[in-house]
Amino acid sequence: MPEKHKLPVSKSKLGYTTSHIIKQPIKKVWEAVTEPAHIKKFFCDKQIGEWGPDLAPVKWWWKEWGDEMMEMYPIEYKKYEKIVFVGPAYGPKYMTTITFEFVKKGPRETIFRVHDYGYKQKDLKVAFTMCEGWTEFHTYLKAYMKWGVDVMRKA
Repeated sequence: MPEKHKLPVSKSKLGYTTSHIIKQPIKKVWEAVTEPAHIKKFFCDKQIGEWGPDLAPVKWWWKEWGDEMMEMYPIEYKKYEKIVFVGPAYGPKYMTTITFEFVKKGPRETIFRVHDYGYKQKDLKVAFTMCEGWTEFHTYLKAYMKWGVDVMRKA
């Protein structure tokens, strides 16, 4: 049975979407975003757990944050289409709902979107900070997929 999160999930509809076109087939983009062997090559230092139909929690860990992890709790999983999960809004004591959406644009192009909503009006600064983080995620993913470069660790 999936682990339960400790924070309440916000019911607010306030949020944003980030989106990029990746010049790779949907299967490759999906693997880069979801598989531990790939994600550690461009975004976090370690992924604990795997995205799957069992909806088990997934955690991302970064050395620079020490013991703090980003814990994500899947609520919907459709391979090569989308993953919906709840995760912490950094600062406020509640969870937002995040969707990774994968759309086939052509045989070698994929639209990858991140929808993140559930922010309270008073927490707009947090929403903008998280939007920046997901935009960086897209950028790092593109650099990794196009040139094999880990932008986060490149001097």
